[in-house]
Formats: sequence, C-alpha cells, structure tokens
Amino acid sequence: MREIEFRGKDKTGIMYKDWFYGSLDLTTNPEFPTILCKDKFDNVMHIQVDKETIGQYIGLNDNCKQKVFEGDIMQDPFDPDEVFVVDFIDGEFVLLNDVNVIVDIEQVHFLNIIGNIHDNKEFYKSEDN
Repeated sequence: MREIEFRGKDKTGIMYKDWFYGSLDLTTNPEFPTILCKDKFDNVMHIQVDKETIGQYIGLNDNCKQKVFEGDIMQDPFDPDEVFVVDFIDGEFVLLNDVNVIVDIEQVHFLNIIGNIHDNKEFYKSEDN
C-alpha cells in the first residue's frame, strides 16, 4: 500500500513557521488548510498551513533515503549544475529541469534533496523569482 503524506509550513507563526507532516484537511475550510499531525505526547494537532507550501509525498526516496515531496529541489551528486524541481503536472509527479524539460520521476533515486522552492529560492530559477 502506498503512503499518503503531506507537508505544509505553519502559517500562523505560533509553531515558528516550521514544516509539519501528516494528513491534509481541507474539509473545514479550503481557504485555511490544516495538517493533522501528532505532537511528542501523541496528541493530534491541527496546524494551519500556508496553502502555497503544501506538497505531497511522491512515494519515492532520494539517494540519501529521504522522502521526496512536491516542491523539493533535487541535485545530481555527480553534476552539481543539474538541478531539478519535483512538480505535479497532468496527474503525475515529474522532475523539471531549469528549462522545464520533464525528466523521468524514477530518477529521484539517484538525486539528492538540496532544499525546496519555498525556503531555497536561490537554488531554483523560476518565472516568479
């Protein structure tokens, strides 16, 4: 069975603008999405997250066995100039290079996560920055 997990960055600042991982809840109000996750005492927390930062776990891990999420920036360890972004296009997860060429998503096993498009804009060139 595949694992379904989301992440999002705390919108309120109450939790220090950290990333939270868990189930995505859009049922209360889609304009104010929450991530349901557990605290260190195993209590379920509802953390309001910035909807622009929400990304889904793609079901694959990188070269270092880290979970890969939509929005991650990945780099080829043998060619540091090769940088890719994980995106969701036409119903599937893809890797995009800096000229928006789609690369086989299975290649993530050979790449390393170096950041994400929300925290590390310096690694990623887009039309927005």
